[in-house]
Parts: sequence; C-alpha cells; structure tokens
Amino acid sequence: MNVITLKDDDVVCINVSQNFTKTTTSKVSEVKYSMITEWLKGLGNWMGDGVDGSLLLSEGGGWQKGRFRLRMEFIPNQPKASPKPPDDSLSLQPQSPLDDLRANLS
Repeated sequence: MNVITLKDDDVVCINVSQNFTKTTTSKVSEVKYSMITEWLKGLGNWMGDGVDGSLLLSEGGGWQKGRFRLRMEFIPNQPKASPKPPDDSLSLQPQSPLDDLRANLS
C-alpha cells in the first residue's frame, strides 16, 4: 500500500459533512487548523465544569447521572521527604510495637 504524506499546501476534497472546515475543498493546513480548534473548543467544556453524562460501574448499582471532567495532575519524580521528628521525640517512641510487650514479659 502506498502512503502519501500530505504537505500543508496540498488541497483535499472531502464531503462537507465529514470535513472539519465545513467546505468541500480545503488546504491540508486549513483542515489541520480546523481539527485543532474544534477539538480545543470541545475540550474547554471537559476541562471546566465538565460534560453531562451517565456512568455504569462494573460493581453494579445502576446508572448514575453526573458530569465528566478532565484534569491535569503532576507527579514529581522524587517524592518530597517527610520531615524528621526532633531527636528527643525518637527516645519516647519504641523501636518496634513489640518492644513494650517484650519489656513486660522480661
């Protein structure tokens, strides 16, 4: 199968109902631009208040109405180290939960 990689100035002819530019003929650059802007326009609803929908969980419980929303998360490569307790607090805590039991048995 031959594949032709299109350049931005190439012209395509696509049915109006299927073409993102809403025209029959368009430059490839126009189709790309329209695809991106249409996608981003719809994405705004997903990122903001969300879009209405229903969810059916595999665990059961029936259909639940609500909203679907996309969000961005950041996961650092190195987790933030938890602060070390002061040295005097270390002496108050046993090294093992069983230390107290061992001390009582001795």
